[in-house]
Amino acid sequence: MFRILTLCCVLTLMLVEANRDLLVAKKRLDAANNRITGEFLYQGAKRNPGEIYTSALYPILVAAGQLALFCKETTCDHLLKFLNLKDKAEILALFPTIRRIFFDEPLIGLPSLNLNVYADEDNKFCKAFTQSYYKTFGGKTRLVDYSDPVGAAKEINNEVKEEGSGRFKSLISSKMIKEGAGLNFVSTYEQTIIYDDKFIFKKNVTIKFKSGRKVTNVPGIAGEGIVKYADLKDFDAKSYELVGERGLCSYLILVPNKPDGLLGLLDKLRSPTAFGEILERGEEVCAKISILYRDLIAKVDLGKSARESNYLEGAFQEGGLQLRGVSQNCNNTYISSVLHEVSLKSRFSNGYKASKCSKFDVELVTNRPHLYFVTYTKKVSPIRTPVVGVVVDLTSN
Repeated sequence: MFRILTLCCVLTLMLVEANRDLLVAKKRLDAANNRITGEFLYQGAKRNPGEIYTSALYPILVAAGQLALFCKETTCDHLLKFLNLKDKAEILALFPTIRRIFFDEPLIGLPSLNLNVYADEDNKFCKAFTQSYYKTFGGKTRLVDYSDPVGAAKEINNEVKEEGSGRFKSLISSKMIKEGAGLNFVSTYEQTIIYDDKFIFKKNVTIKFKSGRKVTNVPGIAGEGIVKYADLKDFDAKSYELVGERGLCSYLILVPNKPDGLLGLLDKLRSPTAFGEILERGEEVCAKISILYRDLIAKVDLGKSARESNYLEGAFQEGGLQLRGVSQNCNNTYISSVLHEVSLKSRFSNGYKASKCSKFDVELVTNRPHLYFVTYTKKVSPIRTPVVGVVVDLTSN
């Protein structure tokens, strides 16, 4: 009996230690996610002024993680450094857990994520690579005929459209298809945003959207209720966080104090701790808020952002990666593109519910270029990090 009790105690301690190690690794991965999200949004806003621009890091983290499982020598160092992880064991432990919690649990049910990677028919994937991509990341491998760029692009776009709700179109162009050993990672994320009834949107309004000297009238919606609000003086901005239905997701909106303050705010968000600090500062207040009334759909070439930010050294050059067991042309395999599209569709209340506030502490109109983040609450994950980040600017339209 004593031996059995001792063994049980040892196994319990081992399990606790393993969970602690996994949590530490998750914190490191989240810090990388925060830092790179900030960097990509900053570079994207500079490159696409006046436009809606998105950055959802999970697809490029998956691409790096999948290749890291089949890498050798210095390539492993580069990929693991990008992920902020120590070894392949942390990849194998973390990503299935993240996928299950964020995308597979029926409790959440809101977001859908599709992850595909495409290669030329003459560069067939190895069986182990295909099995690993599905088991670890929930992704699928596909083969298309790169010798026909127009046909290959059409086939990929049709698959993306069929796997989503039909809203995703022309994510990849024929110009991106090149014969050889390039891999095209193509993914979509779709979510219907449903706010908790702590905050009720009640009426349509017109918002005078200001960017620099330009003012554009855009449709908006106004509401009132309880939000988490913070006056971020060191960021020269304000934040408010609205909780999603059932308290699983939340939506953080960051608004610069100045109409031209977006890039300055994004620059500060390149810190790996900035996002978490902003979330921690929010305090519940009664507020009246007006926001844009439109669905957000945006595409991004995460590979282009990675190259411009000097991430993933050698990954985008043919022969620049040291890999094994990926495909028939393994020695020449490289990342051709990491393309992602985000669709956020809002669903607002019918306005018949009464506000829970009798007086209001804050009144905000989101009338300038700002940031919109989707994150999960502590009900889902003890560490909160951006799942999707969107730069919202309409002045180029």
